[in-house]
Amino acid sequence: MNHFFTLLLAASCLTAVGQVPDYVPTDGLVGWWGCDGSAEDASGNETDLIEVGDIHFESDRSGNTESAILFDGSDGESRVEFPDFSFIDGWNQGTLSFWVNVVQHDVTGHYFGFDNMFSVRQQHGVNTQFMIGLQGGTTNIRVHLNGSLPNSGDLVSQQSLEIGQWHLVTITFNSGDGVQYVYIDGDLDNTITSEASITSLASPDMLAFGFYGGCGSGSSNSLMDEIGLWDRALNALEVQALFSMTAPTEGCTEESACNFDSGATIDDGSCHFLCQYCKEGTVWDEEVQGCIVAIPSDSNFDGCVQLNDLLDLLGAYGDCGAEGSAWQCGDPLEYQSHGYETVQIGEQCWFAENLRVENYKNGDFIPANLDNSEWTSTTSGATVFYGDDVSSLQAYGRLYNWHAVDDARSLCPNTWRIPSDGDWTVLTNFLGGSATAGAQMKTTYGWNGNGDGANSSGFSGLPGGSRASNGNFYLAGSSGYWWSSTPYGSSAWYRIVSYNDDSVNRNFAYHRNGYSVRCVRDAQ
Repeated sequence: MNHFFTLLLAASCLTAVGQVPDYVPTDGLVGWWGCDGSAEDASGNETDLIEVGDIHFESDRSGNTESAILFDGSDGESRVEFPDFSFIDGWNQGTLSFWVNVVQHDVTGHYFGFDNMFSVRQQHGVNTQFMIGLQGGTTNIRVHLNGSLPNSGDLVSQQSLEIGQWHLVTITFNSGDGVQYVYIDGDLDNTITSEASITSLASPDMLAFGFYGGCGSGSSNSLMDEIGLWDRALNALEVQALFSMTAPTEGCTEESACNFDSGATIDDGSCHFLCQYCKEGTVWDEEVQGCIVAIPSDSNFDGCVQLNDLLDLLGAYGDCGAEGSAWQCGDPLEYQSHGYETVQIGEQCWFAENLRVENYKNGDFIPANLDNSEWTSTTSGATVFYGDDVSSLQAYGRLYNWHAVDDARSLCPNTWRIPSDGDWTVLTNFLGGSATAGAQMKTTYGWNGNGDGANSSGFSGLPGGSRASNGNFYLAGSSGYWWSSTPYGSSAWYRIVSYNDDSVNRNFAYHRNGYSVRCVRDAQ
């Protein structure tokens, strides 16, 4: 055995001659090979393959005649070759996807077990790159990406391919992310950590789909259909679309969600459940992303229009001040069943209370009240009442670690955000500078040691304390801590106001610290 293998691929069959189906991602597509009696490339890249040896075209998985290719190497070589394959040299990521039906499986003594090879990239020497086939003695998929053989560190599927049945096999790799994936029938089957890529190809003999007669002692007897080759790693949604053969329509697929989309075939993570927080008599409105009165004349929100509603209407008749008007800064705001006062400070509009939500904006629950060990070790968002005491909620709101602050699902409502480090600087500069702004931001009550402020800004800052990275609670009544959304290395910037002076101090802290959160309105 003086040949080693550097790329094992699999053959494919196009369902319509001369075009790529709409469920096939075209970004990064190198080739899509139809097997309707030929090995022509339908991607438009004109990479037509050369037939070598014993090639047959058979019925595909839907029963269409001459729409799948049979590689039968029992009597010799059986493959389709690339006329040129320099394009694949130096790839640091890629995807190979194909339908395969292992018609017959003959176990061989070859250490890689390629008696039913899907395809081979062959080169002289001791190194191999990107070889895919059946693991010796099994029908599990084995993926080898770079290095000498045998290699115990190869990616092997957990699922076996059933003899005589069609399966979709998809392999992706990305040396930048350091992960290889194998999908079976659209579902992720297994992964390994690897930064391997297709490096210098030295002296390659061929790049081919099918069977190379010099490999092992067994025969290749497999049907192949719909091969695709990409120079990038497809994502899980794209792989699912290849299996379902349906152009992906992304949306919320969770029926219990407020924004359930009955036409969506792939969940895009947009599902939210805030409609569950609408109080009786109100319903969720997707356009305004908030709760609105279910029945416009239902003034007391009891779900029906009765005499009391009429009296309310008559009482307000002719009073223009009682007519509804657009929300403006300074008006209260309801978010996730909590009411918040707002305040205009300079050109910024702020929450005048600390955040109290226990769900992200899309309705996902934020893990709450972790014990010290859990709080210290988590790298996900988490929230807690100060001292694990629910009575502190109304006064101080919740404390959040920075993982929750940085989560893409967002803590603040639509058109609001967690203030950046720059937003805090704008605030303190407007209030005369960080050395004195604290007196204008502190409430007129609640601070230890006669440390109350004037609250002339309306910020209404309270000393909510903190939860340290070790899980312990500190300084409620003495200091207020507020996160910014701005990272600083493995830490993040925050602001602190204390009872014993009038300043607003800027510092940075570990992500696992727990601080209060305010929301500031997006620029209008």
